[in-house]
Amino acid sequence: MVESITQIRVRYAETDQMGYVHHGIYPQYYEIGRTEQLRSRGFSYKELENKGIILPVHSLSIIYHKPVQYDELLTLKTILSAKPSVKLIFDYEIYNENAELLKLSQFGTYFC
Repeated sequence: MVESITQIRVRYAETDQMGYVHHGIYPQYYEIGRTEQLRSRGFSYKELENKGIILPVHSLSIIYHKPVQYDELLTLKTILSAKPSVKLIFDYEIYNENAELLKLSQFGTYFC
């Protein structure tokens, strides 16, 4: 299991009229976490794609525990939960500045 931490500050454009992060934004946060985790291990998406390896998403599951608001500083924990094979499964945990768990997610990708 490989874990990495990425901090993200919620931007105004990511929120809805109530000031909460729109549900469609979380996959973008997870993309940031995946990309940064790969980069920290010496890989980049660009390099992988240049070698003909792409990682299409085949599934996404999100459990929303608490809403997230504009200007919150989030800590995104990205976890590569299994040894890489033909597919990668990343788990995600999002925490606020009070270390409260806000979101749990799982993202599955396949090597192509």
